[in-house]
Amino acid sequence: MKKKNKFPIFVKCTVLIALFSIILGAVALFAFGSVLRSMNKERFDEIATTVSRTVADTLDVERFVRVRDAVLDIYEKSENKPTSEEMEEPGWDEYIDQFGEIEESEDFLIVRESVRKIQNNNPVDCAYLTYVDRERANFIYIVDAALEDACTPGTIDPVYEMNRQNLTDPYYGFPAYTTNTEAYGELVTAGVPIVDKDGQVVGYA
Repeated sequence: MKKKNKFPIFVKCTVLIALFSIILGAVALFAFGSVLRSMNKERFDEIATTVSRTVADTLDVERFVRVRDAVLDIYEKSENKPTSEEMEEPGWDEYIDQFGEIEESEDFLIVRESVRKIQNNNPVDCAYLTYVDRERANFIYIVDAALEDACTPGTIDPVYEMNRQNLTDPYYGFPAYTTNTEAYGELVTAGVPIVDKDGQVVGYA
């Protein structure tokens, strides 16, 4: 005699439908999350690029160049050029202290204030002006408008691998990119060329 099935067919169907619904829901959530992350990234990329372009377009370029040249004069004369990754190493304080007077100059203060106004009226953490030493692949801070923990003029970061095209094409700038570090967390950054009256790239916003 055939053994009676303890689970009627409709029960089995209900269980299968429930499992399918759970799997489908999980897939939908994953897909929605991916779309949302992509939309957020596009939005942050656009904000970073737009604010950078606004700073570059409204900047008093002649004042910026004077500040830049003062920073680069000290930078070039310094035998020791430690990057920000070497802040705890001997020689860092001696190097960075050389730039203290620049922060008190009229040109620096006026340029910083103009950048800070744009920074403070947009949803960004900070806006800053930089120069790229292509020979050494160094990214040098000239004016940082951050209200807290601003980088001193002359602070050096290495040019990241993702930005190496800038070393051969100054007009390429720094298309929006994302970094995730222990110190700063996840950040979206963009850099737009600052161009002088002769059409030459003199730095980046």
